[in-house]
Amino acid sequence: MKLPYCLICILFAMSSSLQAAQFYVDSLDGNDTNDGTCPDFAWSSLEKVSQTAFKPGDVIHLRSGRTFSGQLVIRSSGTEGNPIRVTRYDSGDRPHLKGEGKVNPVVLLENVSHVTVQGIEVSNTGPEPMAKRRGVLVRLTDMGVARSIILRDLFVRDVNGVISKKEGGGTGIRWEVTSRKKKTRIDGLLIENCHVLRCDRDGIKGWMEPWDDMSFLSTNVVIRNNLLEDIGGDGVGPLRAGRGDGGDKTPYRAAPRFCTAREGGSPKP
Repeated sequence: MKLPYCLICILFAMSSSLQAAQFYVDSLDGNDTNDGTCPDFAWSSLEKVSQTAFKPGDVIHLRSGRTFSGQLVIRSSGTEGNPIRVTRYDSGDRPHLKGEGKVNPVVLLENVSHVTVQGIEVSNTGPEPMAKRRGVLVRLTDMGVARSIILRDLFVRDVNGVISKKEGGGTGIRWEVTSRKKKTRIDGLLIENCHVLRCDRDGIKGWMEPWDDMSFLSTNVVIRNNLLEDIGGDGVGPLRAGRGDGGDKTPYRAAPRFCTAREGGSPKP
């Protein structure tokens, strides 16, 4: 007798409490009272995901073709060879995480290592431009060394920060490293094959605080093969990335608001 797919999922999950789990989220047909471990018993909200502590190797699948309102927060870390992954399942358009200016950022990875986010769409358009509005943010504070964070194949669009850098700007994809009580840095950040569209002020940017402390710089920061279009300010700004940062810090193709720049070439009017 052929077992239903969900029964197979449940039996597999019960086979060992130490095994990594698969979680499914469907904003239309899911329910947060479900256990989330099978497409037929998917969760429904980003809030449920954000409230869950995940284990190394766990995978969070967002259903393709669905729109998810609110904020996705990951505060759990994977391990080497067993990252926590956020990805999509089923056919159709990318799952769309929609902030609508009500949350900031839309996707937050906070004090994590060994986490991969891939294959999703993110937007954050408020009724009015707002300083420091973000789409995707990696925020590391007083945690020591964060390792192996991957942002791959993301479509980040329509983040309406402000154009003024002095007022705080805004960013499509950003990472921030803050050392107040404990020196903190990244060793291994990969941003690749992403499309960043209509974001103010910057497309992809990094920052550290204190900004003038050169004693503990992030390493192995690689930004490659990304497409940036209609960016109000800077395209890519990998500030304070130290040695071994991968060499490729330029986008594959970038189109600032008033000119077009290609890798290896000069801006054209």
